[in-house]
Amino acid sequence: MFWFENGWCLLNIAWRFSLITANSSLVYTYDVQAPGGRKLTNFDRILRLRVVDLKFTDERELHIVFENGDKLVVFDNPTMRSWWFYRYDGAQSLGRSAPVVWAADDAETEDDQFGYPL
Repeated sequence: MFWFENGWCLLNIAWRFSLITANSSLVYTYDVQAPGGRKLTNFDRILRLRVVDLKFTDERELHIVFENGDKLVVFDNPTMRSWWFYRYDGAQSLGRSAPVVWAADDAETEDDQFGYPL
């Protein structure tokens, strides 16, 4: 889980993501689904930094660019919902959240458990 905008936006990743530094000196890939025990990460470089750009390089990659030039690359898996994004709004007071961006394979006519369109 990655939180943005002072905790009002949540990016949840359920498959694979990478951190690429501005000068490409560090490239780190984390596979959530990989077997094994506890996994350690080192994402201190992007904590509390402002997001300056979002790019879809193709239908399978989302690049989140931070103010220091580092990129968090989120990979899509066509066989599962591999990432989703929530922006918390007024519905938060009711214990719900409204989805803003979902994985590309979601049906536009479906509703989630709170009646929000997916």
